[in-house]
Amino acid sequence: TGAFDDSSGLDYFTRKQTPSDKAGRQMSNFFSLADLEKNRRQATLMKEQLRQKRNIDWKSYKEQQKKKRFIRNNEWLFKDG
Repeated sequence: TGAFDDSSGLDYFTRKQTPSDKAGRQMSNFFSLADLEKNRRQATLMKEQLRQKRNIDWKSYKEQQKKKRFIRNNEWLFKDG
């Protein structure tokens, strides 16, 4: 009937500047959808900087940790007692 329509002809979501789809409205409560792309680019750059900053050889690190665990868990075998 038009009794509750705005005189400007804009629908509710356009007036409130919120997404018209349900998922978009739910996500807009937690973060700004406009800043999402900027945030993702920034996160990718930070991740790349961290990767360049510390170039760790994970295979050797894992082997060192295994050796430490083996010695710690089997320490009683190596003690004279």
